[in-house]
Amino acid sequence: MKQSRKSEVGSRKGTDATSSPHAHIERLLLLPNSEFRIPNWPASRGITLVELLIVITILALVTAATIPIMAPAVESRRIRESARLVSGMFTSAQTRAIAAGRPVGIWIERMDPATVGSNASVMIFLCEVPPPYAGDTTDAKIRITDVSVATSWKGRLTDSNSVETLPVSPGDFIKINYQGPLYQIKTLTRINADEIEITFYRSGYPTPARTPPGSAGVPYQIYRQPEKTSEAPLQLPDSIVIDLTWSGPGSGFFQRSDPPVLTTPSPPRVYPPTRPVIFTFNQSGSLDYMYDTGDPPVRVTSPIHFLVGKREKVPAPDNPLIGSDDEPEDDYVYTDAPDVQAEKHNWKDMENLWVSVQPHTGMVTTSNVASVVDKNWLPDALVPATRRFATDSRSIGGR
Repeated sequence: MKQSRKSEVGSRKGTDATSSPHAHIERLLLLPNSEFRIPNWPASRGITLVELLIVITILALVTAATIPIMAPAVESRRIRESARLVSGMFTSAQTRAIAAGRPVGIWIERMDPATVGSNASVMIFLCEVPPPYAGDTTDAKIRITDVSVATSWKGRLTDSNSVETLPVSPGDFIKINYQGPLYQIKTLTRINADEIEITFYRSGYPTPARTPPGSAGVPYQIYRQPEKTSEAPLQLPDSIVIDLTWSGPGSGFFQRSDPPVLTTPSPPRVYPPTRPVIFTFNQSGSLDYMYDTGDPPVRVTSPIHFLVGKREKVPAPDNPLIGSDDEPEDDYVYTDAPDVQAEKHNWKDMENLWVSVQPHTGMVTTSNVASVVDKNWLPDALVPATRRFATDSRSIGGR
């Protein structure tokens, strides 16, 4: 019996050794239990605590050396992503205006002056412009009752709404008899069941004529300010802001008059601490109006540029010509190397981006900050030069 088994194994070995890759395993399985042995492999040992600590130390050193190298790339990517989000928000407002057939805009909320000051924004809302209000009846009128006070004229609106339910608020603008300038409403007071007294004024514009006694008055239209929609706002990532100090239309800036000052230091700018920057698109997708200074809205005829940059480079609230750690003379005369200048202001940092809106088409572009190195020039003259890629519509797509 044993001999026949061995001969069987031998015959298998002779026939299958070369034909089957598993012949050796099959031969072992045919052996009796007493002849089957598991190979005695040498036992493996683990690593020691010292070796583990050495590996951890090496990883920590490599990580510490890599972080400073990678940080600028991460910051640059965060700026590009923020610019892409801002660009997308602007395009969303334009698309919505076209679809709705009425003005829709962007509301850029200024930051708390107690933090970096109101020169920066991290919150962007969609907003809509309500239609003009002409009273609660078709024959609503206004009577101009007192123009004796130089800066506060009075009139009475025929309106049965209470002041609380009246869809008008101080800061809105009234046009009298469908013509003439827009005057800003200062106060609203209920006088009797049928009339609301308003005070209104606008510097530099003609005093309206007083309504003759016995006259019912003339029609009016009240142009209301944009209102935020109920949709969630865009919140920019930490450390990234829209630097409103150097943003603005054309070659100018928000909250200041043009042309820019070129030869002498500008006085400290006085900003309304919470007044947002608002611009709207019309139903054709073009830019419509810009609301910025508290004056009546201004028709947009030039590109609007927004500087997306770093929060720590927003200028000090009391003087935008200097940064939080700069000396004034350092900014009036630029003698630093470009890499040193980039440490001071967002408009000097070529990692930052301009997000711009073209007036006639409403096209939104994202462009690099152009390099400008010059001496004895103030920022008012240099900043517009950093927008030259945006002015030429050289977009990088915000990516």
